[in-house]
Order: sequence, then C-alpha cells, then structure tokens
Amino acid sequence: MSEANLVQILNRLHPGVNEIMCHPGFSDPATEKRYPWGYRWDDEAAALRSDAIRRTVEERHIRLAGFGDAWDAGDRPGP
Repeated sequence: MSEANLVQILNRLHPGVNEIMCHPGFSDPATEKRYPWGYRWDDEAAALRSDAIRRTVEERHIRLAGFGDAWDAGDRPGP
C-alpha cells in the first residue's frame, strides 16, 4: 500500500463504515526470510504516517477508528 494508492482509496470511500486493512512494519533480514514474497512493510508504514494521507483524512472528514470502535450509537448496523 503506497501513499498514492492509499490517497486514491481514501478519495473513493463511500459514506458509512469502511475498512482498509494494512500491515505496516519495518523490514529486516529475518522478516524478509520469513516472508519471501517481497511485501513492502516500510513503504506502507511511511504512507500511513505521510502528510498527504493526513491532509486527505482531514479534508474528507474521515474519522479513523479501530474495528471495535468504528460504529458509534448512531451508526451501528442491525436492530
């Protein structure tokens, strides 16, 4: 998930609760050996901390939350 990809996703969100799954982290030789498919944890971690993402979130009035906190009383699905 690069910064450009994440900005694009954020700009396409629909009203309501949306889930974006990320796996940020920092690569090291042991991690690269364990997960040899070339996942770019460092790039994803940088994207999630970037000023462009912060601006997009603020401009679009996106409320960031963990899954358990995503719904407030007015947005809960179901009865």
